[in-house]
Amino acid sequence: MKQVFCGNLNFGITEEDDLRRLFVSYGEITEAKIITDKRSGVSKGYGFITFARGEDAAAAIEGMNGKVILGRPLRCAIATPGPYERKHGAGGP
Repeated sequence: MKQVFCGNLNFGITEEDDLRRLFVSYGEITEAKIITDKRSGVSKGYGFITFARGEDAAAAIEGMNGKVILGRPLRCAIATPGPYERKHGAGGP
C-alpha cells in the first residue's frame, strides 16, 4: 500500500467520498481522509489517499499533480511520515 498526500484542496471538498471520487480511476483505494481542524471541523485543505498498490499511487500522482480542481491546482506526492511518526514509529509511543 502507498499513501498519497494531496494538498491545496479546495475547501469545498469536505467529504472523504469527494476525495475518493477524484482518485478512484487510478486504482483500488483503501482509505481517503481529509484533514480537518479539531476545534472547528473545517477542512485544512489537504488529505491523504491510500492505494492498495504502489504503482496506482504513482499513476495518481502523475495524473493529478497540478490538475486544477474547483479553481485550485492540486499538489500530490507520496506521503512521508510526520515528525511524530519519524520519532515514534507508525504505531505511536
